[in-house]
Amino acid sequence: MSAAAPTEPDRRRAARLVGAVLAVVALGVGATACGTKPPSRQELVDSLVTSGLPKSESTCAADAIYDNLSSDEIAEIVERGGSGAPRDDPQDANDTMDKLRAALGVCRDQAAATSTTVPSSSTTSTTVPGSSTTTTTPP
Repeated sequence: MSAAAPTEPDRRRAARLVGAVLAVVALGVGATACGTKPPSRQELVDSLVTSGLPKSESTCAADAIYDNLSSDEIAEIVERGGSGAPRDDPQDANDTMDKLRAALGVCRDQAAATSTTVPSSSTTSTTVPGSSTTTTTPP
């Protein structure tokens, strides 16, 4: 069974996610990198956590990066920023960037599945001028 090719909106959304992670790699870890040495997985996780991602998402993203990019590719990103990322070949649906995009998509989906939204419990109260009557409206 083969996976369907990603649609253009999916590619753009995934590209933004990949770009954001790569920017964190380049900026957060790049400041401490010496030459072209890639950061360790833990340094990458710490950098992503510092940028605001939860630890579980950061670990997942770091695993995705290390499982799909070579040390040389990661070092190139650290050295050159997002422009150092491997080229995404639109003719090849199974190139390095497609694999990374898919792995980061799993991280995004896992994060969305485990996030919680706190319901609003506010109410609106209105007092009519010159009256002692207050009307309370639930949200």
